[in-house]
Amino acid sequence: MDKELIGITAGVIVLITLIPYVWRVHSGKIEPNLTSWFLWTIIALALLVTYYGSGARENVWMAVVGLTNPLFVTILVAIKHPSKIRMNRLEKICLSVGITSLVLWFIFRNQESLVQYALYMALIADGCAAVPTAVCYWRDPKLDRLFAWGVFCMASALNIFAIPEQTFANYAYPVYMVIGSGFITLPLVIYRVKKKVPLKEWI
Repeated sequence: MDKELIGITAGVIVLITLIPYVWRVHSGKIEPNLTSWFLWTIIALALLVTYYGSGARENVWMAVVGLTNPLFVTILVAIKHPSKIRMNRLEKICLSVGITSLVLWFIFRNQESLVQYALYMALIADGCAAVPTAVCYWRDPKLDRLFAWGVFCMASALNIFAIPEQTFANYAYPVYMVIGSGFITLPLVIYRVKKKVPLKEWI
């Protein structure tokens, strides 16, 4: 299959998952962590720019969707759950580290020899954003549904096959996305399997 088609397919798959996810947030079925999604929105823009600057083309579509999805979720959560704007200590620490990483990204982003390191800084920031959500769902997996996370993980794995050039920088983003989304998906799966939750409540 054409690499660009694979990349576009992966992006479309993730974009489609936004529909049920946003509906669940709107109906109060799930409670996303606002700090994580806010950081993911900012970081996604940095990742998109640096990933493209690192040579990604056919496989850049996941990064494009990586920006649109958290932007929609962040806006919706802020509107529906304004109380979540308050951050706990862990969220503040993650926000600080994430912003620091983004500042380093800003410094490196226009230096051709260092642009791949800017990508790594953005990934570190993204990982910091994921911590509050991961901690939240490992503690209480009832707060979210696994469909969107599971599909995102699989689409990220599919995106690996869209990589045009075999470089570490090109592999870093999709591999990180597989690991990161997988770590968030895991407690959601374990809980539903153990409790024998009906499949309709997995979505």
